[in-house]
Amino acid sequence: MNIEFSVVIPTHNRGKELSIAIQSVFNQTLLPSELIVIDDCSSIPVSSEIFKSAPKMIRTKLLRNNVSKGGNYSRNKGIYASNGDWIAFLDDDDEFLNNKLEIIDSLIQKSKPNIDIIYHPANYIMVNENITYLTRPKKFNNKESSFCQLLKKNIVGATSMVIVKKEVLIKVGGFDEKLPAVQDYELWLNLAKHNSIFCYTNEILTNYYSYTNKKSVSKSFNKMNEAFSHIEFKHNDVLKNCSDKQLKSFEQLKMGMRIHKSYLNKNIFLAIKLNILAYFKFFKLKYLLGAILSVFNLKFILLIRKNLSISR
Repeated sequence: MNIEFSVVIPTHNRGKELSIAIQSVFNQTLLPSELIVIDDCSSIPVSSEIFKSAPKMIRTKLLRNNVSKGGNYSRNKGIYASNGDWIAFLDDDDEFLNNKLEIIDSLIQKSKPNIDIIYHPANYIMVNENITYLTRPKKFNNKESSFCQLLKKNIVGATSMVIVKKEVLIKVGGFDEKLPAVQDYELWLNLAKHNSIFCYTNEILTNYYSYTNKKSVSKSFNKMNEAFSHIEFKHNDVLKNCSDKQLKSFEQLKMGMRIHKSYLNKNIFLAIKLNILAYFKFFKLKYLLGAILSVFNLKFILLIRKNLSISR
């Protein structure tokens, strides 16, 4: 069975990083059938020259938004413009390892029963801190629904670590364009809600780059709070049937994401405050430890968090 992969890359004002991401697609040991780049109204429009070194067998498409619409809209635009059986998402500042599509193809060919989503670990690279570690997604168990397991933790990962069957994405409506944040996490929830079949492979197949920088904390947190409110409203039909324990786990996940966001925004004071609030709310020592360790420098706390697997 010949499987056709479409790689979808949304981009906005990252010309240098985009070139590296695209080259990682061209370097695949098993080439995709198609590469689609969606320029989300970059100040310097992306040129079709980005495809000049494309292997002849890859169809290339460059789409552009006349006004910036965000990552959700851009990815959906790429999904609906694609012709492949499977969509491999890649952010414009990440890169695939050379054997990614070959390994995924082999996994699909061997899979029984059928699968809808494949996810894998990545090299998580904190650029400013010169820290690299391995992400730790988890395999879903059969004792609890996938949706409920995702309430505890995003055990799947980010978009660059996921390949999804196109027909499944179309079925659930793709990425929710109303969400200002955590859109990848909500898509995994939505796919789980629709009984999609997740498949985990422990192969490391992506380099995922993360940048800490000073951002507007209030704006960042408002987006996250708005996103979670929308998620709760959208999936209320499932959440209302969850146990108190499951809902408490969801509260901890939301707090963990807020804490992680405060570190990425280099707001250590807020990280300490949130860790203390979380400790008194959930009575878990990891939050007290996080508050204490946050007194030290950011690089140190990021190292401790990844070694202790404190929820992101």
